[in-house]
Amino acid sequence: MTSARKTNARAIAGVNGRAECQPDGDGIGLSFGVRGGGFTSTIDSPPMSIAVALIGSSCSVIASDSRCTHSDGSTEDTCEKLFHSVKYPITFAVTGLLKFSGYTTGQWFDLLLPPSLGTIDRVTHELSTAIAPKLSAIAESEVGFEHRRLDLVLVGREIFADARSRQTIRSISFFPKMEMRKISCEVKTFDDFCTSGDDTAKSAVTRKLKASGAHRRALPVSSIELLARQLVRHAIRNTGLHPVHKTPACGGPVQVLVG
Repeated sequence: MTSARKTNARAIAGVNGRAECQPDGDGIGLSFGVRGGGFTSTIDSPPMSIAVALIGSSCSVIASDSRCTHSDGSTEDTCEKLFHSVKYPITFAVTGLLKFSGYTTGQWFDLLLPPSLGTIDRVTHELSTAIAPKLSAIAESEVGFEHRRLDLVLVGREIFADARSRQTIRSISFFPKMEMRKISCEVKTFDDFCTSGDDTAKSAVTRKLKASGAHRRALPVSSIELLARQLVRHAIRNTGLHPVHKTPACGGPVQVLVG
């Protein structure tokens, strides 16, 4: 794991739909710039599903399961969780809320972004402040406040000061702060591997990847895609349970997008 560099900030949206993103000496809410080899969340109850992002020698791959659990406890194994942005050269995965306030999360991604942000850093910052008010504004009859959890895993190019670039991964996790009735978020950066979703499934993926000994940035397209599929299948076989309905949190066919 590479050493971490961290800048603390805050991005909290209240029920009035306002949001703020500003430096915060106490480190509350949003953390930028953490680099690592896997995602360890500080959120009490992360979203269901499983998503995996990997970067190989000349491409990136994101993969996910296709299960969603409805409020009545029924499950559906045809849910789309992977997307290409229509505005930017970014692929992304969604775990948690797949649809709210009349749009899918994939549609919200492009609806909320202006057309000229350019880099994955600016896209990440814009989404981290724009989505929280939308989650706060969901009708209580549609989604209870305690269930407004959403993770995004973004893969795109990081641009350096000398004009060099390389593919990188960002994760944005939105979750409710019940005591303040506000939506908070965390942002993290990963060099070549990130997971999102059910904690049990994520742990299974991380263990299998370490056991494989794969040098991810050296893998060609066919190998990195195969590895992503294998990791998600392994996660599905080792998934935890939905915290409310006690059905498997992950399931269905594996979805894959190559970037």
